[in-house]
Amino acid sequence: GLHVGIIAASLLWLLKKVKIKKNIAQFIIVACVLIPFCALCGFSSSTVRATVMTLIVLLAKTLMYRSDSISNLSLAGCGILLINPLYLFDVGFLMSFLAVYGLITLSNPLQNLLPKRFRKARIASLLSATTSVNISLLPIMLLAFGGQTLLSVIANLIVIPIVSVLFPIYLVVMIIVCILPFAGILLTIVGAPFTLMIAIVGKLGALHSPVIYFKSGATFVIIFILLTLFLSKYFFADSKFKK
Repeated sequence: GLHVGIIAASLLWLLKKVKIKKNIAQFIIVACVLIPFCALCGFSSSTVRATVMTLIVLLAKTLMYRSDSISNLSLAGCGILLINPLYLFDVGFLMSFLAVYGLITLSNPLQNLLPKRFRKARIASLLSATTSVNISLLPIMLLAFGGQTLLSVIANLIVIPIVSVLFPIYLVVMIIVCILPFAGILLTIVGAPFTLMIAIVGKLGALHSPVIYFKSGATFVIIFILLTLFLSKYFFADSKFKK
């Protein structure tokens, strides 16, 4: 999902640079890139979700409609389940949607809990994002795996910044190598930090760390999600925003 966002953002930046500013043209070009990318990824739930959400935003802009993140997420989920209802029982699908759900609903409230002098710092937004994702994933982790390690927050603090910086570089190098195959060694060089990152996260995963253990069922998951919504920016918003 993060890769889809980076690709879409890079494409939109490039289109603006080459003076392609019409919304319909941007929508068609981004769709022509993201849909084949989904196919390359085997139409995994996370890439499909991110692609559908991105295209909904661009289509709403093209048709002069307003859109909000939680409605886009809901529409993406409904669309995917209409095509393949069995995704509802897929842990990867549920985790993908709940992770974004947590980012949308909890990231800002959690960041607002920090002292004012830290709120605008990069680490503050990163910490609130990774914490909100882990909170939202907790019910599924408990349901599917019976527990959740507390080291996941630390692992995300390592992974997210590295991937955000390196993936665009890797994407550019991949395009260059497609044009100039003899430059393939560049992919190995650029991929080295990813290998190091995977090794570090693997070591973290092997450590003995505090784990939350709790036997839960579907009812607990639904109640937890509703409680998350009550704590979110949507619940505390003014009536005009809610409408």
